[in-house]
This record gives sequence, C-alpha cells and structure tokens, in this order.
Amino acid sequence: METAKWPGRVVASVHKKRSVVAIVPARGGSKGLPGKNLMPLGGRPLLARAIDAARASAVIDRIVVSTDDADIARCARDEGAEVLQRPAELAQDETPTQEVLVHAAEALGLREDDLVVVLQPTSPLRTGDDVAAAVRLHLDEAPDCVVSVTEPHPHPLWMFREDEGGALVPFSGPPPPRRQDLPRAWALNGAVYVARAGRVRGVGLLSGRILPSPMPKERSVDIDDAVDLRVAEALLRPAA
Repeated sequence: METAKWPGRVVASVHKKRSVVAIVPARGGSKGLPGKNLMPLGGRPLLARAIDAARASAVIDRIVVSTDDADIARCARDEGAEVLQRPAELAQDETPTQEVLVHAAEALGLREDDLVVVLQPTSPLRTGDDVAAAVRLHLDEAPDCVVSVTEPHPHPLWMFREDEGGALVPFSGPPPPRRQDLPRAWALNGAVYVARAGRVRGVGLLSGRILPSPMPKERSVDIDDAVDLRVAEALLRPAA
C-alpha cells in the first residue's frame, strides 16, 4: 500500500480512542458507464470529488482508495489519498462491496472500534458537511450503522408490482389516498455509510440498529449511467 499526504492536511480526529478512516471503493471496470470513477464532473473526476468531501468534512483521519486500476491509483495519489491495491478477485462485477471493505479493514490493520466511512465515487454531490453529519451521528448515538438517505419519489406505498396475470397490485396494501397521510420514508442514496471496523468484518454494514442521516434530493444523485451524469452536471450549474 502506498501512502500520500496532501499539503496543509489537518487531522481532525473526533474521538481520542479511535481512528476515522474513509474508504473509497473504486474499481476500474464498469459496464453501465465505462471509466465511470474517473469521469469528469464540473472539472473534477468523480473519484476526486469523493476525496474532496472526505477532506472537507474535517472528521476524517485517513482517506484510502481501494482499487485495482493504475489510472485510478494515480488520480488518488495526485489528490493526496492513500492507495490500497485491491486483488483482482475482488474487482469483479459480482464482487460484493462487503468483501472489499473486509479486505481494506484487514489490510489497514483497523481496530475493532475504528470507524469506517464508505464514500462511493458515484455520489459526487455529497458535501463535507454530509460526511461530518453521518460520522457525528454515529459517535453521538453509537448505532450499528449510519447511512445517508433521502426522501423517495414516489413514496414506497405508492409502488406496485405485477401479479401472475400481469395486473398491478400494491406492494404494501392499499396506498393512502392523500400524500399527507403517508408515513415518513427514507431511501438509501449511497453517499455515506459509517460503521465500526468490527461490524464491517462481522455481519456487515446494513444490519442491526441503523440510523438515517438525511440528505436533500439535489445532493443524492447516484451516477450509474450517462443520464445520471447529465443530471449531476445540471445540478452543479449556477442558476441563471
């Protein structure tokens, strides 16, 4: 593993007994949008934007990019992040993120109580404040996991599936007739995940007591294809 430092870095650990480590999983392959993690958005690669958010949060002690790709590793070093070489068997289309995080936690020698903050490059509109809010919520409330969320559109109670005959049936019973009667719901937006390293090594992120860290819709774009990238570009443009 290679280590790099950025000029003027301020390590702002939020807890004396643990480290807060941002892990940015960024493999080279992508079927939906080839080269996605290095795609430019507002003049910055998606990968660089994830590193920017980690640095701006002022709660991250280390920023580590897990990758199998030489170009991604070069970009990460240029941006002042550490690079963790990912084995080829953990860089396949079907590789679960959980396995990538376990590998990183082991390779970095993280202690059980160290916090892992997962920042995917495909959520480029998150801010340092979004990262800091999720980390501080975990430190204050000590849940098993904190995840960033946004309000879903449409609401899940207004979603339908097809039955065996092709007719639409509600997923969860008849939906309320009025929007005002809908219970509050959240959807994962993929921008920030926070959990102890011991949890990551064990049952994984999304289990146990999970607390939401809300983000607005305009910062919750997840880049999966070229259309998502155009939406993010539009959101970055200043209003006329």
